[in-house]
Amino acid sequence: MPRLHRTCLLVAAAWACSMAGLASAQTVPAQLPPGAEPGREMPRPVMPQSSTASPRIEVPQSPSAQAPAGAQEARFTLKTLDIEGATAFPADDLRQLYAGLLGREVSVAEVFAVANAIELKYRNAGYVTSRVIVPQQAVEDGRFRLVVVEGFVADVRYEGDIGPARAAVERLVNGLRGVKPIGVAQIERSLLLRQ
Repeated sequence: MPRLHRTCLLVAAAWACSMAGLASAQTVPAQLPPGAEPGREMPRPVMPQSSTASPRIEVPQSPSAQAPAGAQEARFTLKTLDIEGATAFPADDLRQLYAGLLGREVSVAEVFAVANAIELKYRNAGYVTSRVIVPQQAVEDGRFRLVVVEGFVADVRYEGDIGPARAAVERLVNGLRGVKPIGVAQIERSLLLRQ
């Protein structure tokens, strides 16, 4: 065989072998992956459903007033507990929180615990911006004083230009100004009415 003919045969054989390798690399697998099988639906993610009912809101206890050092040792007979500024609850509802202390010797720390219990009552009712303060005082004749500061929206300040959002915020806030005490229920209602 002439040399040129032998070279052509070798080149043709090499080409045929390389094409056979490529052809075997491109064969279709007998079975498609499970997610790509014809007629099979892809799994759909579970989407959260909207609820028209308001979720129950749990607010953890947060001490409103820390008793000063030595409050456990400072004792007196509690005759009267004056609670100023409380309008959200009838006086009898608040009295239940301290009635067991009236007429007996108590520590200043126990009265601070009453202040915390009153604030917790406000918070559990949704009045999360209200606080109970134990003002500086001299306990005389068994009279102790607590001050409830019921939160409300007095004014809103804007820093910088917030563009068209300002009008939307103003519409929302206008319905809340002066509501005292302001609670989560009033804020939610205002949001729902403005939608």
